[in-house]
Amino acid sequence: MKEENRQAREWLNMVLLELKSHYSELLYPLSVLMFKEAPAGKRVDGIATDGVTLYYDPDIILRQGRAQTMKQIMHIMLHGLLGHFQIKDDYKQHMLRDLMMDIQAEYLLSRIGGVAAGQRDFRANQWDSLVQGDYSMGSYYCLLEKKELHSRLAHYQYGLRVDDHSMWDEDMSEGHRQKVMELWGEIQQVVLGENGEEMDGLAVLAGTFMGKGKGDNEESFGVGKGSGRNYKELLAELFRPKEICREEPDSIDHMFYSYGLELYGDVPLIEPLEITERPALHTLAIAVDVSGSCVCDEIMEKFWGETYDCISQIKAQHVEGEVLLLQCDAGIQEEQRICLADFNEKPAKIEVKGWGGTSFVPVFERLKELEAEDGKVDALIYLTDGDGEYPKEKPDYPVYFVLPKEALSSWYVKEKMPEWINKICLE
Repeated sequence: MKEENRQAREWLNMVLLELKSHYSELLYPLSVLMFKEAPAGKRVDGIATDGVTLYYDPDIILRQGRAQTMKQIMHIMLHGLLGHFQIKDDYKQHMLRDLMMDIQAEYLLSRIGGVAAGQRDFRANQWDSLVQGDYSMGSYYCLLEKKELHSRLAHYQYGLRVDDHSMWDEDMSEGHRQKVMELWGEIQQVVLGENGEEMDGLAVLAGTFMGKGKGDNEESFGVGKGSGRNYKELLAELFRPKEICREEPDSIDHMFYSYGLELYGDVPLIEPLEITERPALHTLAIAVDVSGSCVCDEIMEKFWGETYDCISQIKAQHVEGEVLLLQCDAGIQEEQRICLADFNEKPAKIEVKGWGGTSFVPVFERLKELEAEDGKVDALIYLTDGDGEYPKEKPDYPVYFVLPKEALSSWYVKEKMPEWINKICLE
């Protein structure tokens, strides 16, 4: 072994020991991952990985110093914890894919602090404004539609590139893909846990992007006007008139009613109907996605405006029953019951708690609990961007996802959304 190569290996081992001492949650992955010198003739810009092995260039890591080497290793760890090596083939525009995945990794590094985080580069302002607060992979699809951005991708990538992605797409065999899935699946389970409840520090931040763990941020958002969509046909289908045993004062001629009382004392000539047909429901569930990809002023104002427009339209039809209003990211954040008889007007502002990962499963599980308690669920209306974990089983009630126009054409909605979910466009 050349002297330079031996020094590089010793240097790398010292860096790994320091990282383990500062980031205890990475003790397992840093111990099981293999670090190898890059093959002869293969140029690697510091450290690169194919998803299974981390390759390094001895000369470059000795010259670039401890801080940059640490940052490269941490950056690659975050690519793995965020599932980037497992989902990379789902994104066809590789330059834009790499940009968004680098933005995610660098965003988390800027939040966790510690020896590898360093200072945010002044170019960070460029990617902050680029994604406008949405650090989920949902921004990939939004940026994909911005054709004017594509000519500037190299510039943006140059400002963010920390690790070498040259090996990401070299081995496309099924055998290699399976190795990547198994390796990072095991690492994610150890670091992030089964459901995110035991996570802390770095794992919490990474878990929010993996759909694990609820967010704990709170903010007040205005309630917008909504899209102005008329839900008349949908509501008419859901809430058909049903026989209700109750007095209906408006069903009689009050002149004959009063005349009977005057003529016979307390005996009216005609009485109100005791059985009438009116639109009725048991429980309509409306869920609002408060995950990190949706919690920004524009989306939240539209979502809440649409929610209360829908409730107002139900109220206007004299439907009896209640609306179960749920806020959910990777878990139920808020549950509110609105009795239609008591609902008067939409609020000016809504307190939102969230910013976590995205899973639709908790809402469906909560409604299953209600059904087990003999509480009938008439339908679920879910306002979301559609990028999240879906339930495997179809419920007995109809499900409607209200999606922003741009989300309807996204790969995730087209490929991952179950066929039994009805899609409604939020203009």
